[in-house]
Amino acid sequence: LGELVDMDNPESSNYIEQDDPSNWINNQRDFQEADLALQTVTWDDGVPAPGAELLQALGICPGDNQNEDNTCSEHSDTDPSAFNRELVVAEEDANQVVAGHGDEHGDNESVDDDVNQFSPDDIDNFLENDSVLAAQTCSQEVRSRHVPQMGMDFETSKAAQAFYKSYSCLCGFAVRKASNYCGQTSTGGGESRCIFRCNRSGKVLDEEQKEAKRKQRKERWQERTGKLAPETRKRKRNVIDVTGCQAKLVVSKKNGRWFITDINLEHNHELSPPDESKFLRSHKQMTDEEKLLVRTLNSAKLPTRKIMDILSFLRHGPLPYTKKYVTNVRASIRKENDGNDMMQLLDYFRNKQAEDPRYYYKFKVHPQKPSKVLCIFWADGYSRKMYDLYGDSLSFDTTYKTNKYNLPFAPFVGVFGHGQNCLFACAIIQDETINTFIWLFQTFLECMGRKQPRTVITDQDTSMKEAVPEEAVPEVFNLSKHRNCLFHVKKKAEEKCCRTFVTKGDLHADFTDIVHNSLTVAEFEKLWQEMVQKYDIGAVNYFKIMWKERRRWAPVYFKTDFLPLLHSTSRSEGMNAIFKDNVASTDNVISFMTEYEKISERIQDMEREQDSLTRTTKPTFWVHNELEIQASRMYNRQIFYQF
Repeated sequence: LGELVDMDNPESSNYIEQDDPSNWINNQRDFQEADLALQTVTWDDGVPAPGAELLQALGICPGDNQNEDNTCSEHSDTDPSAFNRELVVAEEDANQVVAGHGDEHGDNESVDDDVNQFSPDDIDNFLENDSVLAAQTCSQEVRSRHVPQMGMDFETSKAAQAFYKSYSCLCGFAVRKASNYCGQTSTGGGESRCIFRCNRSGKVLDEEQKEAKRKQRKERWQERTGKLAPETRKRKRNVIDVTGCQAKLVVSKKNGRWFITDINLEHNHELSPPDESKFLRSHKQMTDEEKLLVRTLNSAKLPTRKIMDILSFLRHGPLPYTKKYVTNVRASIRKENDGNDMMQLLDYFRNKQAEDPRYYYKFKVHPQKPSKVLCIFWADGYSRKMYDLYGDSLSFDTTYKTNKYNLPFAPFVGVFGHGQNCLFACAIIQDETINTFIWLFQTFLECMGRKQPRTVITDQDTSMKEAVPEEAVPEVFNLSKHRNCLFHVKKKAEEKCCRTFVTKGDLHADFTDIVHNSLTVAEFEKLWQEMVQKYDIGAVNYFKIMWKERRRWAPVYFKTDFLPLLHSTSRSEGMNAIFKDNVASTDNVISFMTEYEKISERIQDMEREQDSLTRTTKPTFWVHNELEIQASRMYNRQIFYQF
């Protein structure tokens, strides 16, 4: 409006004089042209026409897109007298106000003459007062646009489905296309009505009905294949918990467009939180155009969070997928000065600690050169929380060397409640000496409030073995039981005793059987001695070492220890592989920290996903006995499937 009506510039073509009402007609045409341009934007693909609030504030009816309860004129916006009618309404309202104070002003006719004269100040006051009302109702109008309402129209049924999916994503439920109808009365044939329902709709069956359904399935299998159906089926991971929900959206085709003809927004079950909607089945989708855009942004070296923000902006709301669907970018923030790398890292740690009070970091510097950093240790608040909950077992491995300095990466890896990997802490160390490991483990205990794990599993490294024994270093993990990785022990045995295994016939088979199938310590030791005598391998050096260190690697010595899904350093090696795939050998420490932050966010997202699956789905059972049903209630979904 400020561009169309320039009150203060007499040289402007839109300048309005108080005594020249003819200029209103010229400016009225400009308003009508702007209105016609805005009318071209309709409810196609579920996007509302913009500019409705501005036109309504100016008193101009925005056309056919308005609801029946709109306060604008019923006449067409293209009528040249539309704006004049709005002025008449304003004049009548003003006359009523003045008439109410007739005793004070006296003659109403003289007042009416003044009201008919609109000055620039009057227009400014009108716009200022009307903008206050528009600001108050703006939030409600924006929210109402996402809620389906009777009479809404769409260009296609897919546009209606996309709009309903957008609404369901905000509310926290999934959508499925229940049915569609085809009729000859529809223009061009094809679909004439579609029904979209909540994915938890359907008939709730009791146990007898479920058993009858299973029998029918077996009969159909036998008719189709000619064979008896197997007694046990492959168990599905997750099954949607049907509650008979009646929430639905019905659209019908009329005159080439799709209108909402029936709607039910009430659910009979708990809705998922908005931040978990992307884990629901109907929202895990990425279009081909979005995949192409991700590749383009990846080549532009944008970090993941920026890519997610751009995709979210283009979708006008939350994304229907998680970070695992988006390609991880290597956010390489190259330092201009090599000597400034540690200062950047120090600033990074300080900023993180300001955001997260539980963020912990520590440096080990050279005794004679305090400016030279030897080791770096850090742990965020989420990792420390995970260790408080699931720190009974710890996996530690330093086989991976990362970044441009070729320093060993030492992650402290554990298993959280859903049986998946989690990072307790990380470190980049100078070397793999005893003193370095002692400093690292002491720093870890200091970070975790002196809480020691019950078991520590490592690879078969000599320096590490001397840094964690119960007798040698009592101040480091003196309450923990140390176990060597069985996989590495067997691998080294095959490498060092390859000729012995080849020439001794069944030695390898007997060795594997004794290691994995011994039930008691006495049985293991007896069978081992018999194997040594049978194959005459008492002089083989590596078999002597394995016998001497048997209490650190043989599974029979750990039957009473708590090792939840953790029998080797494979989890640490898997975490190392993730870093190796996403961190280049030329990256600096800051780039490595950026990758660590992304992996930590991914782990947190994974935990929320498993929480959502456990809460919104139910498992399938093999025998439906009370023990199995009770176990499904006691354990989350992933742990229950381990049985």
